Amino acid sequence: MALEYDLSEMVEGKRDFEGFNRGRKLVIERCQKAEIKIEEVDEDEFAVEMPAGRGTTRLRLTEKSDTDALLSIEFEKYGMLGDFLGIYSYGEGIIEAAVRPVSIGMTSAYFLLRRLFGTDVRSDTGIEPIVLRQRNTDASLTVILGEPSPELQVFERLCGSSSSRISIRITNLKVGTHDRVLRTLEQLSNALFFQIDLKMGIALGLQRERPRRLSGRIGRPNGKLGDLTFPNREFESQPMSLYWYAKSARGMPLLQFLAYYQVLEFFMPTYSNHEAVMKARNIMKDPRFTPDKDSQIARVLAVLRPSSRGFGDERSQLESVLRSCVSPEELRKFYLADKNRVAFYKDGFKSVAPQKIPLDNKVSDLNKASDLLTETAQRLYEIRCRIVHTKDHADRDLQALLPYSKEAGNLYEDIALSEFVAVAVLIASSTMMPES
Repeated sequence: MALEYDLSEMVEGKRDFEGFNRGRKLVIERCQKAEIKIEEVDEDEFAVEMPAGRGTTRLRLTEKSDTDALLSIEFEKYGMLGDFLGIYSYGEGIIEAAVRPVSIGMTSAYFLLRRLFGTDVRSDTGIEPIVLRQRNTDASLTVILGEPSPELQVFERLCGSSSSRISIRITNLKVGTHDRVLRTLEQLSNALFFQIDLKMGIALGLQRERPRRLSGRIGRPNGKLGDLTFPNREFESQPMSLYWYAKSARGMPLLQFLAYYQVLEFFMPTYSNHEAVMKARNIMKDPRFTPDKDSQIARVLAVLRPSSRGFGDERSQLESVLRSCVSPEELRKFYLADKNRVAFYKDGFKSVAPQKIPLDNKVSDLNKASDLLTETAQRLYEIRCRIVHTKDHADRDLQALLPYSKEAGNLYEDIALSEFVAVAVLIASSTMMPES
């Protein structure tokens, strides 16, 4: 049953500040008693830092309905799962996590859930939960698949997540650490969901906690319909299909990054060939070049030695693409456009790849501008290798970047980077559209 809140404060768009402040006082008193941290943001907002393993999960409260919702449950008994959108209670022996159908369209998602429960999860009558016990006793470990509890609904709301239609609830649990809680949840949910998939053809997954603090955008568009003009540039159809595929892969960070990277891969032969020709030409322009000497010819051959797709290894080909299509000034502007992005590339970048971007370098210095392009290419290449599990060097295996890992959750700024570069390359590689 959906949890109901008192929304009387939202009358004619006016907030009930008096009610909010009363609720705020009560929430703070209960948090102080339970030794839960509070952050006083301003007079219109405060936050409760709920324990989540070794960290915390932030609950934002800005309305009377927020404080009413939190005060309606015994929130002190619970911790947050951190990696997943869910809650646990050591004292109650409970784990509960939001569940979502692994489906792109909501229509098909509701259809799958109707097949699973026999009724529509959107109906007022609710659904009959699926209850599975380890043994035939009320005290045995039990897994319940059904509507989310009022407690989970409150935490979902205050985390800023949309309300889930179903949850998995594990009861009669005896664990005392957050790591054990997560391990038990993953073990039981994976086994149950795999069984449901094989027997009923319905794919379910745990809802991940939404990533925070990352902008993950190349910029906020501010154009208007009146700015549109008749198309006069032609774009290659194959890389454009990869670009649109990346756009459609929101919520799947590894797939999205790889699709943008494949846009760059498409142009590698073109720009690496051009760079190889320029290098060979420069060697032969040298007055000291003597075509009769094998060592001189070997220099030219070394430059012109192709790989399976273009000249040079993939890393150098990627750098050729960036040097030909991306302006160092615009690239640095991208890095500095958002404070969260700046913080990530100064402090949090190692969670995804080791390459540090030299943000402090001024692009007016040609050598330093070159460093910015080189390190950007190296970072994109390293992330690509981690996703496809390839070796960077013969003596070193890269650690795989896995779906749903914390590293994958930190990938959004690098996705924005790959999108920015892909857009620049598509534009630079476009041609004038012939008039009909």
